[in-house]
Amino acid sequence: MNKLLMVSAFAAISMSPFVIQAQSLSEKGVSELRDEANKFIEDQQFLMARPILEELVRRFSEMDDKSLLQDFYFFLGYSYVQEYQGMTSATYLESAIPYFDKLLKEFPGGERAATAIELKANCLRGLGKFSEEAETWGMKLESPYVEKLNNSERYAILKRIAQSYYNMKDWEKGEEWFKKMYSSPFANKEDKTYAAVALIRGYLAQEKFEEAKNYFSMLTNKVPARYDLALSVDFMTAGDKLVGEEKYALAALCYTFVLTKDQILEYFNDYKDKIDRKIASLKNMNSKHPDIPALEIKQKYAEANIKGISSIPDYRSQFLARKARNFFLTKRNYESFWAYRQLIDAYPDDKMIEDYFFAAFVCARQIGKESQIDALGNEYREKCADSKFEGKYLKDINLQYALFLLDKGKTDVEKREKFFTIAKESLKNEPDGDASGEYMFLMGREWLNSGEHTALRKYMSEFIEKNPDATPVDGALYWQMLSHLTKFEYSDAFKLASKLVENYPDSIYIEDATFRRAIAIFGDGQISDAAKYFNEFIENFEASGSKLIGEARLFLGDIAFMEQDYEKSYEEYMKVPDCADVSQKTIDAAFFQCSGMLEAAEKFDKQSEVLIRYLKEYPEGNLPMAYYLLAQPLFKQGRSADAVSGYMDSLKKFGGDSKNDSIDKIISSYPQFYSDAKIQLDATTDFLQKLVSDRKFFEMFVNDPAKRYQYTLKFPDVNPLVYAKFKIKMGEKKAEFDKEVLVENKPIVELLNLYKSQQAKFPKITPENFFNSLLNEAKSKGDKVLQHRMEMALDEIGKLKERPQMFSEEDFKGMPFKVVIWMGKCNEKYSLDSARSALQYVVDSDSDYRLEALIALAELEARNSNYEVANSLFKKVEEEFPLDEKATYAAIRQGEMFQKMGKIDEARNKFNDILRTPAWRGPAHAEALLKLGKLEEEQNNRKQALAYYTNCAAGFASCLDLAGEATLLGAKLAMSMGEVESAKEFLDPFLEDPTNKDSKFYKEIEDYRSSIK
Repeated sequence: MNKLLMVSAFAAISMSPFVIQAQSLSEKGVSELRDEANKFIEDQQFLMARPILEELVRRFSEMDDKSLLQDFYFFLGYSYVQEYQGMTSATYLESAIPYFDKLLKEFPGGERAATAIELKANCLRGLGKFSEEAETWGMKLESPYVEKLNNSERYAILKRIAQSYYNMKDWEKGEEWFKKMYSSPFANKEDKTYAAVALIRGYLAQEKFEEAKNYFSMLTNKVPARYDLALSVDFMTAGDKLVGEEKYALAALCYTFVLTKDQILEYFNDYKDKIDRKIASLKNMNSKHPDIPALEIKQKYAEANIKGISSIPDYRSQFLARKARNFFLTKRNYESFWAYRQLIDAYPDDKMIEDYFFAAFVCARQIGKESQIDALGNEYREKCADSKFEGKYLKDINLQYALFLLDKGKTDVEKREKFFTIAKESLKNEPDGDASGEYMFLMGREWLNSGEHTALRKYMSEFIEKNPDATPVDGALYWQMLSHLTKFEYSDAFKLASKLVENYPDSIYIEDATFRRAIAIFGDGQISDAAKYFNEFIENFEASGSKLIGEARLFLGDIAFMEQDYEKSYEEYMKVPDCADVSQKTIDAAFFQCSGMLEAAEKFDKQSEVLIRYLKEYPEGNLPMAYYLLAQPLFKQGRSADAVSGYMDSLKKFGGDSKNDSIDKIISSYPQFYSDAKIQLDATTDFLQKLVSDRKFFEMFVNDPAKRYQYTLKFPDVNPLVYAKFKIKMGEKKAEFDKEVLVENKPIVELLNLYKSQQAKFPKITPENFFNSLLNEAKSKGDKVLQHRMEMALDEIGKLKERPQMFSEEDFKGMPFKVVIWMGKCNEKYSLDSARSALQYVVDSDSDYRLEALIALAELEARNSNYEVANSLFKKVEEEFPLDEKATYAAIRQGEMFQKMGKIDEARNKFNDILRTPAWRGPAHAEALLKLGKLEEEQNNRKQALAYYTNCAAGFASCLDLAGEATLLGAKLAMSMGEVESAKEFLDPFLEDPTNKDSKFYKEIEDYRSSIK
C-alpha cells in the first residue's frame, strides 16, 4: 500500500530509479530527492526517508502548487509511527501527531485525511489521551468523511468512541455518544446494554438518579456490561448517598441492582465456557476463521474479569448490611430484622458482627418478636461472657429489652412488672452500673406518667438512703421533684430541686431542674424569689442555647404583670420570640399573655399593636386567637365595626380549619359581642352628638361631676373609656377633656367622627344570618367542618332550624374538639354510648376543650343517675384544673353527687373542704354554705341549717342570688320552727338594701315578708 501511495505522489515528477548520493540533500534536485525517497518507501524504510521528505516539504511549501504536501505530511507522520513500533517511546507518537494535524488542517477531506484521522487516533491512544482520541474518531462521523462510510463502519466508530469515554469514566462528554449507541438500530442487545450501563454509571456519578432510572430495565439482560463489578460498586455508592439524603425508596432500588462477588464470578465462568466452546467449534471447521480473533478478545476479557474478581475480598456482608440498614431506616422492620439475622448466621466472624446483633435486636423489639429478643439478647450476653465479643452493645441491649417490656407493659401487666423487676434488680446489684441512670430514668418516667406517685417517692427515697453516693441519685431526686410539682406540692418540689442543683451541678438533669426550681417557687406564690431564680436560670443556660429560655422569659413577663410592672412585663414578653429554638406555642403564649397584660393595664393602643405585629410576623401561628383577642382593644377604642369585621373575616377564613380550636372561641362569643358592640357604638355616638349639639348639656357634663356621675349611671351603654376622658386620672392634674374643650371642641368632634365612621361600616348582617350564610356556603362546598361549626353556632343561640340526626363515629373524624363535644351532646338522646365516646375522645386529647368535655361527660352521667361515675369525673376536673374557676363548680357538684348517692357524711365533708380553701372565698363559699344549709335541713338538723343560711346571707351579701336564696330559705325555716322574729331578721335587712333588688329572689322575699305579721 505504501509503495502505491508514493508512486501516486511522485508520478508528476519522474518515475526513473535513483541512486543515493553522498552529496548534501540541499544540493540535489527535486527529481533526485524524489527518487531517493521513493526507494526508501518501497523498502518500508520510512525512517531513512524522513530527512528527504522534510527537505521536500520545505521546497514544496515555497511552490504555488502545494497539493503534494499531503503525501509528504502523511509519510513523515507515519515514519514516527514506524519508529515507535520499534522503540515504543511516546516521544515518537507525539512527533507524529503534528504532521497528521497539518494534513487534516491543510487538506481536509483529502485522499489521505481519513487514514490520517485513524493514525492520529491510534497515536493518542498510545499516549493515553483517550479523550482526544475519542474526539479524533468523532471527526470521521462528520462531513466530509462520514459520507464515505457505510452504516456498519459508522456504527463501529461510534462504538469505539463510546468505549473510549467509558474507559475514561468521562460520563459528561460521553453522554451523547452513549445515547447515540443506545438508540442505534445497529446495536445488538449486548451493545445496547453496554450503552445503558454507561449512561446509568454516568448519571449515578452525577447524582442524576431519576435519569438513571430510565435505563434500569436494560439490567435484566445477561451480558458482560451488566456484570461489570464497577457497576455494582456504583450502585452501592449511590445507595449510600441516597440514604444520607433520606431518599430510602430510591436507595433500596439501587441496592437491588448490586450483584455479589459469587454472582459475577458465576456469570463470567459461564460466559468464558461458552466462548471457549465457540472458538473450539470454529477452529475445528477452519483454524483461520475470521470470527476467531474477536472471540479470543472476549475470551481474554472474561479471563481478566475472573482473575480480578477472584482476588477481591467478598463484599456480600457489606452489601447485605447496607440493604438491612436501608430497611431499618424506612421502618421496614421485618425485612431489616431478617437481613441482619441472615448476616449474623452467615458471617459470624465479620468485624461488624456486634453491630449486626444490636441492629437485629432493635428490629426484633420493634416488630415485637419476643422469642428473638430473648434469643439474641442471651446469645450476645453469652458471647460477651466468653470474651468473644467486646460487649460494646451490652448496656444498650439490656436497656432495649427493658424498653420492650415497658412498651408491652401498656397492655400486659406481667411484662410491666417484669420491667420493674429487671430495673430494680439491676440497680440493686449495680447501683453505679453503666445503665443505672437509664433504669432510674425509665422507672421515674413510667411511675410519673401513670400517676403512681407513692411508688415513685418510696423507691426513690429508699434508693437515696441506701446508696447516697451512687450515680443515679440525681435522677432519684429529679423524679421525686417532678412528682411533687405535678401534685402542686411546690414547697417540697423546691427543696428537692434545690438539693439537686446545689449538689449535682454536672447532672444531666441540671438544666431542667434549675428551671423547675424556679417554677416551684413561683407556684408557691413567692413571685419575687421566682424572678430571681428564673434570671439565674437564664444567666446560666442562655449562652448554651437552652430551649427553655423562652419559657423562662414568659414566666418573668407573668411575674412582672403580677407586680403591675407593666413596662417590665412587656419587655420580657417581647424578648421571647428572639430566644433560641423557641417553639411557636411559646411565642403564641408570649404575645397573647402580653395582650392580656396590656388590656389589664388599659393600654389598648399598645395591645392592638402587639396583636397586629403577631398577625404580620407569624402567618403560620394561631391567627384566629389573635383576631379573637384583637377585637377587645378595638372595641375599647371605639372601633366596634373593625372588631366585628375581624371576627367575621376570621370565621370566613378559618371556619373550615379543623385543627384550630381558637376559632370556636370566636363562634361562642360572636353573637353577644356583636350585640354589645352595636349597642355601645350607637349609645356612644348619640352621647357625643349630644355633646356637640346641646351646649347646655355639654357645659353640665364638663363642669358638674355629680350630675355627670348620675348621667353615667342612667346611660351605662356608653363606652366607659369615653366617660373616663372627662375625669381626672390618678396622678394627673386635669382630665383629657377638661374645660378647654368648651372653648375648642375639636377633640370631641374628631371622636364623634370616628364613631360615625364606625357606625357607617358596621356590618348590617346579624350573627344568625351570618351563621346561616356560612352554613349554606359550607353545604354547597361540601365543607363538613364549617357546616357542623355553623350548626353548633346556631344551636348555641337557639336558632338552628334543622337539627341533625344522630352523628356517627365517622362524622366525628376530623372535627374540631368543640364540635365533637356538641355532637356528643346531640347524640345523648339517641345513644348514651355514642355521646360518651365523643366526649371521652376530647377528654383523652390535649385540647383546650378537655375541661369542657370533662364537665359535659360528668353532667351526662349525673343526668342518667350514674352518680358514682359522675362524681369521679367532677373530682378529676378539680384535680386536673385546680386553678380554673370551674374547679369550684366541680367541687360543689361532688358534694351534690354524694348527696344523690346517700353518702351524707362525704357530702358534708366535701362542702366543708370548700369552706376550708381560702382561695375559693367568694361565691364558692356562699354556695357551699347554702348547700350545707339545705343538706342539714333535709337531715332535720334545723339549727345547723339555720346557722349555715345565716352565714351565707350575712357573710356573702354581694352574691345577690345565693344570699337571696339563703335569706328566703332561712326565713322559711325559722318560721317552721316558730321563730318569727328570727325570720324577720333574715328578711328585713335584705329588703332594706336597694342593691338587692337585682336578685332574682327579691320579689319572692318581698311577698313572703308581706305574709308575716
